[in-house]
Amino acid sequence: MAESELHKKLKGKAINWLNQTGCSIVAEEVSFRGDLFDVVGIKDNGIKYCVEAKATQKDLNGDRQVKNTTDYGKGNFNFYYLVLPEELKPGYEWSDWGIIRMLKAEYDFGAAIFLPHIERKAKRFESLKTFPETIEIIMAVAKKLTNQIYYGENR
Repeated sequence: MAESELHKKLKGKAINWLNQTGCSIVAEEVSFRGDLFDVVGIKDNGIKYCVEAKATQKDLNGDRQVKNTTDYGKGNFNFYYLVLPEELKPGYEWSDWGIIRMLKAEYDFGAAIFLPHIERKAKRFESLKTFPETIEIIMAVAKKLTNQIYYGENR
């Protein structure tokens, strides 16, 4: 299934937000141990973020990540966030995840922009991984960024 324009925009906003949050390493579509994460951010102090973009209520309701939040990503991340348009309503199963809303700001001259708004902060999880496993996550992100830079690939 092709990625929608809204999903791409939400991922872009997540990347910008992670940069503003202080993440020095940020990448999208990171594949790690059988999971594909929309956006991953890592701070210099080792704090790791996972951000999932949800463009439709169907995607939000049917996603496998909600089955067990602490199992998603296998304990690799300290914070889990959803980035959502205004109209989506996450259920209780997302209660440990923070919510970033993209609020539309319109100007008198007709232009509109979307601004990130933290609706709910994420619960902090202690990383369950050892140092070598953390390095493995960083290497997965580095591989993704290298492929984008050198080969123009988004895989």
